[in-house]
Amino acid sequence: MASDWWQYVERVSQGSQQRDISLRTGIDKSHVSQWKTRDATPSAHLVIKFARAYGHNVLEALVAAGYITEAEAALRKVHVGLHEHSLEDLLKEALHRVQPLTEPNVSDAD
Repeated sequence: MASDWWQYVERVSQGSQQRDISLRTGIDKSHVSQWKTRDATPSAHLVIKFARAYGHNVLEALVAAGYITEAEAALRKVHVGLHEHSLEDLLKEALHRVQPLTEPNVSDAD
């Protein structure tokens, strides 16, 4: 994945020198050098910092660095809100959660 990252860096920076990449992004030159010479993957924070410095999509950068997949980057909607469910589904879930509290305990029946 790191080689994918360096290819991305070269493409986005249009083949800029490591020193120039460092100056533009504010990322230490030693990090930039490691990406190429050691085939090292940067931290997610540096990936995002790099993409923003060059005005590129951070999701694309995270894919290039191997942090997320292309499918994950393509997600546009995540279903997490209660408004996504019907009233009937919400009532069933509430009843399911309350039933254990209202059922008599076997030891209490003695």
